[in-house]
Amino acid sequence: MTAAFPAQTKGKMKQAELLSRIGALCGGGFTVVEAAELSPELPCGALKEQLISLAAEDLISLSYAEDGVFCLALTEKGREALECPAPELPKRRGFARAALLALAAFLGGFAGAAAAIAFGGGA
Repeated sequence: MTAAFPAQTKGKMKQAELLSRIGALCGGGFTVVEAAELSPELPCGALKEQLISLAAEDLISLSYAEDGVFCLALTEKGREALECPAPELPKRRGFARAALLALAAFLGGFAGAAAAIAFGGGA
């Protein structure tokens, strides 16, 4: 599975941005970094959650995380994700989906009425 990064939400930074910072700080192996080096704008707890999430997706290897200090390394899968990130897909619009469903319902009703007339169900 290629890395698909979720969209930025309130209070979080994009995982792609965080992964890029980790790649810049952690050359080829494990590196000890402080939370302020990775993301000065995020609280330590939120940063730790995102690092655990990246580790669960096997994008980084997280040795320890204590008191705002992290020992981590970029995995091969993480390097691949940085080299060729997955393109973000455009979101489907709610109106387009509703219009498609309305059209399908209309055509289904029309086909049912035409079948009823054709097979003698009409008065």
